[in-house]
Amino acid sequence: MATTESDDDSSNEWSQLAQTYQDLFVPRLQPLYDTMAHYAVKKIQSNDTKGEYQLLDYGTGPGEPILTILQQLTTNHLYNVKLQATDSSRGMLSLAEERLRKLKNPYLTVNFSITHDSSNTNDYDIITTSLVLPYASNQGQMLRDIFQQLKPNGLLISSHWPHPEQVPFLAIIKRIIKFMATGERIDKSDLESNVSFCCWPEEITRSIFVTEGYTIEQWITVDLPMPFPDIRTLLSLARPFKWFRDSSLYLEAEEETKRILREDFHLELQSNESFELPSKAVVVVASK
Repeated sequence: MATTESDDDSSNEWSQLAQTYQDLFVPRLQPLYDTMAHYAVKKIQSNDTKGEYQLLDYGTGPGEPILTILQQLTTNHLYNVKLQATDSSRGMLSLAEERLRKLKNPYLTVNFSITHDSSNTNDYDIITTSLVLPYASNQGQMLRDIFQQLKPNGLLISSHWPHPEQVPFLAIIKRIIKFMATGERIDKSDLESNVSFCCWPEEITRSIFVTEGYTIEQWITVDLPMPFPDIRTLLSLARPFKWFRDSSLYLEAEEETKRILREDFHLELQSNESFELPSKAVVVVASK
């Protein structure tokens, strides 16, 4: 869930949300990053290329899955790889670079950059991109660009949300943002036609990958428990909105969230205000 087109930091929502995104999502999405890293490591373990492997993480956000890949490579003593990552948000990249420094890895590093030349051909053995492709303004073109950049037999390892009903935490955030902006309550079913939700059902995903020349090697559904200590933590992704910072407006948003949890998800908060919203993501491993 990172920006894929350049933007000025002053208006770059992702840069504003970088720290919140890292705190809120990175630990909760770790099973997803672990799965993507597993298939990247497996490719490198196959030793199917001469010389050094080239890996690019496109739309890396605060450094995922590239930093999980780095750690898994180190655990498996695999150092014959050059790691690169790119994102259009300077705020996100700053967090990624800080996380890399804290790892103090003596064997591998990551070259982070805000720009990336998509016109290069046959450059990479592996390209990873997590929760980015469905948000692209031209998804087919992005897949074509990635296909062009992959070496023969190279792998694209991507992830996406499968369906609004399988991503309840994101559905609730979107419904609250809409409610606070307009006073309108939108039904869960309305999210299926909401372009901004950016879910990719299986039939659509398989079709677009095959159309652009890929062979789908693996299709993995990843379970994400998504626990939250309280409602404010869940809604913190809406931090840039005025209502989040206004105590009386925020209470209105919190009450609406409780109603949605109770009526649509049949959930009541625990005595300590915590709750869990089990979600799912899909990892697609596709070869050129």
